[in-house]
Amino acid sequence: MTAYFFPVLVVSTTSTIGGTPGVGDFIVSHSTPPEVPEGGVYTFAGTPIEALELARAAAGGKDVDVFSASVGQQLLQAGRVDEVRIHLVPGLLGAGTRLFENIGSGHIQLEVLDVIEGPKATHLRYAVIRH
Repeated sequence: MTAYFFPVLVVSTTSTIGGTPGVGDFIVSHSTPPEVPEGGVYTFAGTPIEALELARAAAGGKDVDVFSASVGQQLLQAGRVDEVRIHLVPGLLGAGTRLFENIGSGHIQLEVLDVIEGPKATHLRYAVIRH
């Protein structure tokens, strides 16, 4: 994740990692920088749901990927996540934001859609089951 001078989280409208460049990034932030270039790739939103709605409109039916544990947690709590993808690597970090720490006390059921094992990572794909 790119470091910024204010708290920022990104919702990206690329259909896959390394997807179509230039589609744009939707940044959840409490403020907008004083100078945002016209025609740039960044759109600022005040809430994760607002960013998701803007991203879905811009994506034109393509997938919207969320690259943030905090934004992902908030959208999961709001029932706005269809799939969870986890890229598990053989290494442990001692710090950072936990992926599923703040998703509430309710049970969220997942269904395995795909598992791809490789020497450097295991890629897990789950559907979020809504009741």
